[in-house]
Amino acid sequence: MKRKKILLILLIVFVVAAVAIGIWQRNNIKAIAEFSRYSNKEISNKIEENKNELKEEIEKTTPNLVRDFTPEEKKLIASGKVTIDEMVKKVIKESSNTSQNEKQNNSTAGSGSSKTGTETNKNGTTDSGSSKTDKEAKIDAVINEHVAKMYGLEAYYLGRLGNIESTAQSSVADGKKTSISQYISNATSLEGQCDAKINEVLSSLKTQLTNLGGDVSIVSSLRSAYEKEKSLKKAYFMSLLK
Repeated sequence: MKRKKILLILLIVFVVAAVAIGIWQRNNIKAIAEFSRYSNKEISNKIEENKNELKEEIEKTTPNLVRDFTPEEKKLIASGKVTIDEMVKKVIKESSNTSQNEKQNNSTAGSGSSKTGTETNKNGTTDSGSSKTDKEAKIDAVINEHVAKMYGLEAYYLGRLGNIESTAQSSVADGKKTSISQYISNATSLEGQCDAKINEVLSSLKTQLTNLGGDVSIVSSLRSAYEKEKSLKKAYFMSLLK
C-alpha cells in the first residue's frame, strides 16, 4: 500500500498538477496517451529509441557527436558535486582529443592514398580529401557544446525530480501526512526551470548557427526530441501504477 501511495503522489506530481497549468497541458495529455497504450518496458524502449533517432539525425551532419554522460557522471551532476559546465568541458575535451587522434591516424594510414591524403587536381592544385573546413569545424563545435549542455540539464533536473520521490517515500515511511500541494509546487517549478534553461540553450544554438551560416533545422529536431522524451518519462512514471 505504501508503494501505491508513493506512486500515486508521483502521478499527481507529473500529470495532474501540470495539466492544471495550461502551458504544460499538451505535453501531459500526450504522456497520458502513451501511458494508456504502452507498458513501462515499452516506454523505456521508446525513450532509448528517441535518443538514438536524434543521435542518428545529428550525426548526418556532425559525425563526431559528443557522447552522452555516463550514469556515474549524471549522478555527480544531480548531486551537485560537479557542475554542468564542468562536465560539458570534460566530454568536449574527450571528443576533441578523439577527433584529433582519428585525423592523425587517417593521415598516417592514407599518406600514400589519393582518397584520404592530398590529391592533385588537373590544374595542379591540391585538395585535402576528407578534412573539414574551418567553418564546418566551428559548426560542429557549437552543436557539440549545446547538445552536451542539454545532456547536463537532463541529468540535473531528473536528479531533482528524483529527490521529490525520495521525500515522498520518507514521508510515507514515517507516517507523515503528505502535502500534495507541496509536491505540485515543486514539480511545476522544476519543469518550468528546465524548460527555461532548454530554451536558452536552443536559442543560443540557433543564434550561433545563424552567425556561422549553418543549418538551423537541428534546433527544431532537438526541441521536438526534448518534448517527446519529457512526455515519455512522465508516461513511464505513470506506468508504474499499472
